[in-house]
Amino acid sequence: MKTYTTILGFLLLTACGGFKELQNAQDHFSKAASIDLQNQFDPQNISLDHPDNWYQLAYSNVKKALQNTPSLERDSLLGMAYSLKALCEWKLQKYQLAEISRKAALNRIKTANRNYALMTALPDLIHMDVTTAALKQTFLNINLQGEQIIHFFQTYFPEGKQWKHIKNAMLQTPDEKATMIYLVQAQLSGLKGWSDALDGLKQYMDAENSYPLILREIFANQYQQYLEEKGTVMDFLRQDPSLVELFNYWNTLLL
Repeated sequence: MKTYTTILGFLLLTACGGFKELQNAQDHFSKAASIDLQNQFDPQNISLDHPDNWYQLAYSNVKKALQNTPSLERDSLLGMAYSLKALCEWKLQKYQLAEISRKAALNRIKTANRNYALMTALPDLIHMDVTTAALKQTFLNINLQGEQIIHFFQTYFPEGKQWKHIKNAMLQTPDEKATMIYLVQAQLSGLKGWSDALDGLKQYMDAENSYPLILREIFANQYQQYLEEKGTVMDFLRQDPSLVELFNYWNTLLL
């Protein structure tokens, strides 16, 4: 599982002007991603070393590296540098800057490789983080109203539009197994948020004597879409015997 989750680490770099800072950025980002991984899959042993500290170091490094743009461009590393900058900005919740860097990266990456796939998928990865924050804000509200739930689902789970960027990214790199697995896991994390939202809606309807009747329709439609998306993603894992651990983990976690 760790092998695939740490795919955000980049390919080895070749020496060039700005290489030291870019290598440091890569190392610091990988350190942050490892801490994130530990905190996600081993919550009993959460690291006291906050990953944001390492993401911030990586961000500082990559911005310094980008001061030597001509050398990076000469050695075909400019797209990678902008990709790493976009990923740092995503992790540091600088979402508008991440979108600018993402576009800069896509304009400079020449082939459909791992970095291109991650940059293609990034809008959905950002949307998942925003959705997670909105989910907590909505369903932990002790004065929750039905209209707030309607707004939440209409905004964050629009019908027929789930993870189109991730799906496009997977079409671009079908032979990059580690990248494919990372993107599948991203979808599974999104499914977990969707599952939690549906559970919150069900609990609300069970507890309230009166609520907007449209909530029943929203639950029925959303649950059907959720099951379809879950089935597609889980089938992907089920077909590969080497992913049985991953399949079992998410199969127990999701509705």
